[in-house]
Formats: sequence, structure tokens, C-alpha cells
Amino acid sequence: MRITPEGRVISEAEWNANHEQWLPTEAERQFVGTLMVGVTEPGKFAGWIAPPARGINHQEIDFKYVV
Repeated sequence: MRITPEGRVISEAEWNANHEQWLPTEAERQFVGTLMVGVTEPGKFAGWIAPPARGINHQEIDFKYVV
């Protein structure tokens, strides 16, 4: 289905005339991809998520769950 950001169902012609204004550009997609870098260091968190207030079972954030 072709739907505007406001939720209105539209024709294919209207979609084709406007979708580039509504969807991210290729450059924007590539930029987001550069932000999403994996982090595997204990106690560190990826930039796109908020660190939890505490670890699992109230452990410290940098607790070694896997040895």
C-alpha cells in the first residue's frame, strides 16, 4: 500500500511524485549505517542504545556474564 506520513492512502502516481521527500536518501541511510557500530567491550554500550540502570540480576554493568 502507498501511504503518506500522515496515514493517508494515496495513488501510485501521487506516491511516485512525493516518495523521495518522505523516505531517507541513500546518503542518509549510509550515515545511519556508520552510527551502528557493534561494541563487544565489557561495560561499554553501542551508541544507539541507552545503557541499563543495572545489569541482569542486579549485577554490575561490566559483570562478566560469559567467561
